[in-house]
Amino acid sequence: MEDVHGACRSFAKSVDDYIDRIILRGRRRRKRLRDVDDYDDDYDHDASTSSSLRRECNELVRHANLVLRTLVAKRSSLENAISALRAESKDYVERFAAAAPAAASSSSSPSLSVDDDVEKRGKNGVVDDVVAALGRTQVEIVRRWFANYVRLRDGFVLLESGERRHDHDDDGDVSFPSRLGGAYCSDGYTRRFKSERGYTGRGYDEAYDPDVGIKRRLLVALSRFDGSGRTTPGDIDEKLFENETTGAYMWEKRMDEVNETSALRDELRSVAEYFRNGINAVSRVKLNMKIDDKFDRFDLGGSLVLSRQGDDYKVKDRGGSLPIGMSVDDWREKFSLSRGWILRTR
Repeated sequence: MEDVHGACRSFAKSVDDYIDRIILRGRRRRKRLRDVDDYDDDYDHDASTSSSLRRECNELVRHANLVLRTLVAKRSSLENAISALRAESKDYVERFAAAAPAAASSSSSPSLSVDDDVEKRGKNGVVDDVVAALGRTQVEIVRRWFANYVRLRDGFVLLESGERRHDHDDDGDVSFPSRLGGAYCSDGYTRRFKSERGYTGRGYDEAYDPDVGIKRRLLVALSRFDGSGRTTPGDIDEKLFENETTGAYMWEKRMDEVNETSALRDELRSVAEYFRNGINAVSRVKLNMKIDDKFDRFDLGGSLVLSRQGDDYKVKDRGGSLPIGMSVDDWREKFSLSRGWILRTR
């Protein structure tokens, strides 16, 4: 994390340095254009305005740095979680296979309440036939894996938009409320972000939304330092964020790195395929998977469906879907079949 802290410090310094340069240039311009007798009073007013703008910019920089630090920490947690799920998936498949011979006698197992979050399909008795073919213990194993998988899928959403899908996703910190609820599409009335539970204020979109994002608001605030109106937010973006010698450039580069999640998505998809193939190699009925945000589902034998159903699943852990500081071993313990349910329905 030291490189992240360094990027944050450099970002703050680069913004402060830019403000100092703008203020100094303004002083020199006023000295050229005004009489000395008028300069002091006018400068006092300008200093007050500059002080207010500087505070606004500093607050935006602090928010931006909080976003970066949070994203790096939660991405690390997600990486460890995916590694842990892959490691635990082997145990899930092995236990699934081991439960098959006892399928008939396991039907009385009290650990599974199928009706809680399993959608029934087909004619009467079809679902019971599937459960009988698998055994309730096997259904429970698939159900538990599905819950863990959904949790990690939500972890990607948490990194991107900061959508608060689970209790404690914001870790109880509301020092910088999200502005995403005020972002609209080009038609002027359709909201781009519509979560009923709100947003944490620490997702990637919080920094980069084109209307209400932190970077956009910072550039606008910085442009107001130039009283001439000749300096646009685009000009400042080029000077600060596109200049490789500035701390702002270093900060943005780190943000781009943490936002690149395609390899992580491929890894989670690979883990899901490993689990599905492992189950299908030993199962009496086939497992099919459909991946669709908030409507992910596992289909067992075409009749028994484990379905996400929108916002139904809730993680109750401290730290929400991606607690900070979780090692691979921590996640393995959480995913282990020896633990109780980590998710429950509303």
